[in-house]
Amino acid sequence: MSDLATSVMDSLFQPGLNTPMKKAMDLSFYGLFIVLGGLSFLTGGNVHVLALLGIAIALFCSINWFLSELAKLPPSAREVQQMPSDAIAEAKSGSNAQDASFESKKEK
Repeated sequence: MSDLATSVMDSLFQPGLNTPMKKAMDLSFYGLFIVLGGLSFLTGGNVHVLALLGIAIALFCSINWFLSELAKLPPSAREVQQMPSDAIAEAKSGSNAQDASFESKKEK
């Protein structure tokens, strides 16, 4: 178990979702399903517990669907993209121009 914890901690500093992180997420959801299933049994099928179980199952399915769609993307689309430096300069100068126009309107 410590091997899984170590690999999860190592994968936190790498971009994207890695296998250890997905495995830890799956194990966490399985634990949640067991707890909510047991709680549902012990409460005699309480509607609130069943609703929480349904929400947890829907969240688990939607996350896994998203990750499978993400895996279908080409590797170039999964890379972190940087904003070009000229766009950053334009954004800075544009915000200064807006500030100046606001100041001139404020003075009138």
